[in-house]
Amino acid sequence: MGEPYSPAGPTETPIFVPHGALPILAAAFAAGLRLSAMAASRISFERIRPALAAVLWVIFAASFAAGLVGGFLGRAAKAPAAEPPARTDAPAIALIPVGRFDFTAPRSENRALAPEELSGIAWIEGSHYIAIGDEHATMHRMEIDLDPETGRIKSVHFEKAIPLRYEDGTLIPDSLGSDREGIEFNPDDHTVCISNEHTGADQSRPSIACHTMDEGRTTRLIRTDGPDMLKVFSTERLNGGFESITRRPDGGEIWSGNEMPLTVDGDLPSDTTGAVVRLQKFDPTMKPLAQYAYRLDPYPQKIAMPPRLRGYAVNGLSELLMLPGGTLLALERTFAGDTAGFPNLRIRIYQVDLDGATDVSGIGPDVGLRGARYVPASKRLLWEKNFGLTNSNFEGMAIGPQLRNGDLPLILVADNNGGDDEAFYTLRISGLAPRQASATHH
Repeated sequence: MGEPYSPAGPTETPIFVPHGALPILAAAFAAGLRLSAMAASRISFERIRPALAAVLWVIFAASFAAGLVGGFLGRAAKAPAAEPPARTDAPAIALIPVGRFDFTAPRSENRALAPEELSGIAWIEGSHYIAIGDEHATMHRMEIDLDPETGRIKSVHFEKAIPLRYEDGTLIPDSLGSDREGIEFNPDDHTVCISNEHTGADQSRPSIACHTMDEGRTTRLIRTDGPDMLKVFSTERLNGGFESITRRPDGGEIWSGNEMPLTVDGDLPSDTTGAVVRLQKFDPTMKPLAQYAYRLDPYPQKIAMPPRLRGYAVNGLSELLMLPGGTLLALERTFAGDTAGFPNLRIRIYQVDLDGATDVSGIGPDVGLRGARYVPASKRLLWEKNFGLTNSNFEGMAIGPQLRNGDLPLILVADNNGGDDEAFYTLRISGLAPRQASATHH
């Protein structure tokens, strides 16, 4: 797919800080760059004058660091040895940045229905989307109005909150709201499937649950404690399981993947070596078909300042998105030190190529990928941006209706870590064949 393109993305200049009383953030980043609000009041952000930035940054960083949990602070070592990825002649696409859109969501009297901590988004049709957050057991229908020329977001409107229910129709308790991370939409039967780093109250195994979109009623639960190839995902690191899910727009296949390396597959990334996660392929009925190794990047360097964050760094696979024609995109999100050692959120989007990659589904939990020989998927960097420590924890990806020039919009949604300050970022996908770009839903 050609040589990797590695631009040095600019850092966002606005600094955001909490206003009002500083919240005590508990279980921060234990879910992989997610600031949990389990024992905290909600946090919101406002722009401040540059003259105050340095002082307020110290206040914010101290509060931010207070709740850090060492879920991913284990000693990172070399990733498992693997054969180099095979070169391929797959057509390349390009991502053209359009810009971000920040807005304040309406507040809900029932916090369980609040559209906060959005971590996954899927396109339904026209200007309509469905989103899921990783804090509440609720889906959100929303309307995103795009400029048909540029793909710029003009407005966002939350249409309806849809609480999730068990098969018998009873509400799933909001206490079991986390940790749903990704969502995909099936236009054939108007259902969605949601990737979850937990299985109910069991935080040691990820799962995927399918629901009707109108009522939120569960239609199926795909577990990872059975005898099939999914069992290996029961060796997940805490909150490092199924972060992503995507359906091919023509309905041919579904993909998910673990955010962080499984314990049997290798260690966490470091500043010198990457790590390995697994991409899981399903057929349209959610039957597991194959697994492929995907190499995570190293992080730039550990955070040096402020002292309470010193030594922290993590990189993981946050989202997958399959485009018309079968092109697979992967979003890697890093929280680590920037060139000066200050905290920085880095987003990278890759084009993934599975040609020549080894199906590793036969390497189960009894063996793992440590020391195994296999060919991982190859990848090509399409876009990178550094956001500093801002409300830019972009986790979800979705396409939208074709633009007038033939490009497709790519919408990123940020997990705002609680509260009503929302952030989106849009890019344009250029280079898809006209027939592929127009075949967004079958």
